[in-house]
Amino acid sequence: MATSKLNPPKVIPADFQYPFKRVAMEERWDDSMACLATVSGQSLDAIKKLAYTMGLPKVGPIWPATALIGKIGAMFGLSISEWKEVGSVDALPPCAFLTVDVKDDYGRFVVWTHFRGDDKQEAMNIVCDVGSWVEPKSHVTRDYSHLRIDFPLWYLEVAPKAAAGAKAATPTAVETPVKTKAK
Repeated sequence: MATSKLNPPKVIPADFQYPFKRVAMEERWDDSMACLATVSGQSLDAIKKLAYTMGLPKVGPIWPATALIGKIGAMFGLSISEWKEVGSVDALPPCAFLTVDVKDDYGRFVVWTHFRGDDKQEAMNIVCDVGSWVEPKSHVTRDYSHLRIDFPLWYLEVAPKAAAGAKAATPTAVETPVKTKAK
């Protein structure tokens, strides 16, 4: 596996409004639940309670399967894919749960979001790191130096769930054009 040395870090513009409220993980296994809470606007407690009612064990060995992550996401209007793999960050979708810091086939999720640029703002990629131990400067950032990102990169794509028979989904925070704070 190749480890990425991504482009030099860039700062998030001061007038940029990130569309999600970061929710930090609480236990060593609940990174996927914290990512779901972040993109759905729910609390971590609410997401975990749903997971338990859907069969996630409260004690013993635990690994939230992608099917469970997808079912919970669907309850909040999100479509979450099965595992996908890419060889470059340029090939990532607009929103994804990326697997980072992989060791011995296990890693953890962070929220990846690509924001399209416009006449006033360049396009940018932002990582929302839900790790409870992560320094505040790395909670929502364009600096990935605190992460180990290996290629091929495994991820779950996150997108608005299309209504039955609809050609396109209703716009949500998961569709990510650049948003700036009102002045």
